[in-house]
Amino acid sequence: MRRTCLLLSLALLLVLPLAAEAADMRATSSTQFLWFNDSLSGQDDEMFAEYLKMSITKLNQENTITIHGYGRGTYSLADDAAESDEELLGRLYYFYLDYRDVVQNVDLVAGRHFVNLPAGSALIDGATVNIRNIGPIGLRLLGGRNVIFSGDRNEIGGSDDSFMGAGISTDVIKLTHIEAAYARKTDDSEVARETVGITITTYLPKRIAVYGEAKYDLLSETTSELLAGIKFSPLERLTLTGEYYQSYPTFDATSIYSVFAVNQYQESLIKAEYALTEDYKLFMSYAAEDFDDGEDANRYEAGIAARPIADLALNVSYDRRNGYGGELSGIRFNGRYSVTSKTAVSAGIDWDDFRRETFEDETVKKYWVGGTHRFNETISLMVRAEDNVNVKYDQQYQGVATVNAEF
Repeated sequence: MRRTCLLLSLALLLVLPLAAEAADMRATSSTQFLWFNDSLSGQDDEMFAEYLKMSITKLNQENTITIHGYGRGTYSLADDAAESDEELLGRLYYFYLDYRDVVQNVDLVAGRHFVNLPAGSALIDGATVNIRNIGPIGLRLLGGRNVIFSGDRNEIGGSDDSFMGAGISTDVIKLTHIEAAYARKTDDSEVARETVGITITTYLPKRIAVYGEAKYDLLSETTSELLAGIKFSPLERLTLTGEYYQSYPTFDATSIYSVFAVNQYQESLIKAEYALTEDYKLFMSYAAEDFDDGEDANRYEAGIAARPIADLALNVSYDRRNGYGGELSGIRFNGRYSVTSKTAVSAGIDWDDFRRETFEDETVKKYWVGGTHRFNETISLMVRAEDNVNVKYDQQYQGVATVNAEF
């Protein structure tokens, strides 16, 4: 991380003076005060956090160079944080330079950035090269150090942890996008994961979309993930979705979990969404879950989103699951009311009832209230507080107060 930050800082120092008059910098600051119960220590904790997101554009005459950054710093007031020298922690989510048309039809992204291929995804300190219009195809090449975060702590891993990949895509078939990819991950210089994958999306007449994804793990010689779906609108206000999903858990070859026996999971889903009017929308879904070895479950969900008056939005949903592992029933209800054009209040209740086969039964409730207020074009305030009631706590209060500033 230090090496990446240093290189990008040097790049900033070199580029910005050349475009000082034209450069446009935008940033969003989110300053938070949080109070909560630490689930590991069981102690109440208070924390200050600062999130900062920035972007710099117009760095050259063609406006093809952009710099993006996003990070977080936290300061814990807990006693055990001071004792372990973890009062002040930082995390850099991304910080990269995006250079479109470095040469014709070639784009470059360099620095810490998120990469996503049909064969896998990662946060890397490295580079991505996108080559467009190689005849009917496009090509992506990427690689760098694999960035790993450990819970709420700083990042872990070293220079021997890497992620690299390549993807080839085409839109040669009308209204169809196809991308195939290869990805390779190393852990301490040892090959931890090697995967190939493909995604296909096609749009047919009469508002029909068909899509699919597949991943194959080369090390375990297993189809680790498979998804096939169709989405269509037989009526103007009705959307239907059908999906089949299959997953066979695979682990890094360097992980102790790679020797454990696992079961294949399959899910068949149907979902319907219907707009009664612009202000009232219904949805419902059913999923059949198969956990292998004759174990299965059924999951149902239904809900409504309503806007009975212009300034009030309400959402309510009910879900139920029965079968393998026990039974679950849950209700979600929340609403938001705009008091003025600058002020809004919101509240909600979550209720879940668990009836487990092997563990203790419990009823879990969450009550929360919140509010937002925009002082002007650039500064706003958000507050939220909640109480959790479960088998472990009769009351567990937590909340956050946030000041957002845009400049």
